[in-house]
Amino acid sequence: MIVIFDLDGTVWDSPPGIVGSLVHTFELLDMDVPDRDVLVRHVGPPLRSMLSELGVEDDHPDRAAVAYRDRYTRTGVYEAELYPGVVDLPDSLRGGGHRPATATSKGHDPTLIMLDHFGIHDRFDFVGAAEHHIECIGVRWGYGGEDELTGAGTLAVAHSPAEVLSLIGQR
Repeated sequence: MIVIFDLDGTVWDSPPGIVGSLVHTFELLDMDVPDRDVLVRHVGPPLRSMLSELGVEDDHPDRAAVAYRDRYTRTGVYEAELYPGVVDLPDSLRGGGHRPATATSKGHDPTLIMLDHFGIHDRFDFVGAAEHHIECIGVRWGYGGEDELTGAGTLAVAHSPAEVLSLIGQR
């Protein structure tokens, strides 16, 4: 079985880099910067959706996306931390006959930079950035609340990396 990991909020905690890049973008566009709590609540969707939800006007999306990506690729990708216990999870899954992979709305280049920065690129058999309609397990240590995760259609919600192994073992 291929086990696909989302990255932000599952493998690493990335709001510092994302929020810092959003602040940079709003300042560059000479727009009022939303409160940090508001910015953090919008972490997760694809970039253009996130910018739109935060009120970037229709005439600024391209300029905003370029500003965000520039800062994020140079600095933001390094402002994340791995969640405890997650580094060994792909190896444990592989030991059980599974193939770990990634799928994320994050661009391919930042994904590769972060995987290499954390030294975990080789732990995943496939690295991709796409939207898939597949069964999934939500993880509670990330950004979404349990109601949000179950409401999104997850099969189950894990509260720790060890629980992921147990849930996958039941499949």
